[in-house]
Amino acid sequence: MATPSPLAFYIDEITTRFGTVIVCAWCKKIREREGTWRRPESCLLTRTRVRFSQAMCSECVAKFSRSLEGVQRSSPRGWAEG
Repeated sequence: MATPSPLAFYIDEITTRFGTVIVCAWCKKIREREGTWRRPESCLLTRTRVRFSQAMCSECVAKFSRSLEGVQRSSPRGWAEG
């Protein structure tokens, strides 16, 4: 079984504690109680101890491989200008 993503964990936690999480069908922002819309990453940063790092999954590497010409791999998880 795959490990749930931080977003999935956050939504599960909020749903468990507070009920329904309202998510925009287009941009996936989460509506707060005050009516403001925030990016999921912002919600996670302010309400949990989660830290973020950037990488590129294998599906995106395959999808954007032509765009990555001239870019070299800097680590097993990420890409850097080359």
